[in-house]
Amino acid sequence: MKSNKHIERDGKETSRIFNNRTLDSDYRHLKSILQPGMRILDVGCGTGALSSEMALMVGDRGRVTGIDNTEKFIESGRDTYGSVTNLELVHADLFEYTTDTRFDLITSARTLQWLSDPKRALLKMKHLLRPNGRLSILDYNHEAIEWVPEPPQSMRQFYTSFLRWRADAGMNNRIADDLPDLLRAAGFSSVELHNSDEHYHRERPDFSAKVGIWSKVAGSTQMVEEAYIDDATRLQAISDYDQWVADRAVSMTMKLNEVRGIKTTDSIAIDADTPFSSLARSRGIASWDELVHCVRNLSYGRNETRGDLSLVLREGRGTCSSKHALLKKIADENQLEDVQLILGMYRMNAVNTPGIGTALDDYPLDFIPEAHCYLQVRGERLDATGPNSEFARIGADVISEREIQPEEVSDFKVRFHQDFIKAWLQEGDTGMSFDEVWSVREQCIQNLAQKRR
Repeated sequence: MKSNKHIERDGKETSRIFNNRTLDSDYRHLKSILQPGMRILDVGCGTGALSSEMALMVGDRGRVTGIDNTEKFIESGRDTYGSVTNLELVHADLFEYTTDTRFDLITSARTLQWLSDPKRALLKMKHLLRPNGRLSILDYNHEAIEWVPEPPQSMRQFYTSFLRWRADAGMNNRIADDLPDLLRAAGFSSVELHNSDEHYHRERPDFSAKVGIWSKVAGSTQMVEEAYIDDATRLQAISDYDQWVADRAVSMTMKLNEVRGIKTTDSIAIDADTPFSSLARSRGIASWDELVHCVRNLSYGRNETRGDLSLVLREGRGTCSSKHALLKKIADENQLEDVQLILGMYRMNAVNTPGIGTALDDYPLDFIPEAHCYLQVRGERLDATGPNSEFARIGADVISEREIQPEEVSDFKVRFHQDFIKAWLQEGDTGMSFDEVWSVREQCIQNLAQKRR
């Protein structure tokens, strides 16, 4: 395996380029998957310009960590974005980076193009994701760049040498088009591609700066020092290209794709000859991944007979309690290791649980302690209550957690929840009785059930 080539960059100029980037213009599809409370790792963050925007979008309950192996970029970013309190910028190489955190989302923009072993990078990022966490890679196909009209011969010669220099170092010049296969080979599922081409036309106010990027690339003498081009040709390419940009250039299109994938747990067969596993197989469910996907997408609602977990699959609906209790039962039947059923108490409000609507608005309550069930799988929280459920939404508001058994999700859970609220009322000063608070809580749950149907 080739080691990654050291790339010489002008620190101030490159930092300026990084700091001019925004999500809207330079990672334009990403905002659609950013959610409050997310834990995000941004690999190859540069100065952290995009990382800082992500941090603002995930809010105080979320956190963004940006890593880059160029220390001067991290130092510049800390100076520029130090006021963003939920952003951490770390000088680290991806392959040497260690943390106990497992992330909801990992992003990497225009970074894998510089690596000689992108699959190794994808596997490392997969390791850093929580189960069902998402990866987003944004990168170029340098072989498909389009200039109108063609740039000067000297720049075309430089660009050909640039591609050869990259290829000889093990870099993939068309990685944007190869990313879907690379993610699948690394074991990601639900791989999807979002075209993100960068098109610059003369009418844009930043046309000269964007199209002129290749003069900045040619400004490095590294390819001369490594005998890929002579210095006279390099300097001529800069001069001719600058003149072309000023007088003749009409447009430039750089081919760019964002490719996403989801980290699923190992595909473990549901093959036990036991009641719940047999029921799952009768519904065409053959693996743990398929089971989680199925349960997550079932309707939200209480079953006809409380405590009969088979009704989750038979009736096609369930609550956080019944859905996760069923998952735990089937995990135990198939001897899946390190799967726990967790009862968590969290501060339910309209921010972390939007489906409750305005139920709290008429009362002196910022939140109500709510009991919520989810799984812990290999140390990571998994919330399969609904298609859009993410533990990150409530993680920062969790008050306490305890492991329970599937049989405890009905009567025991209710008693525990009610006792918790009674103790909370004794410690606080809401001016409300338990019955009043419980009634408001029931209205919240009714609103939530209506929202999720």
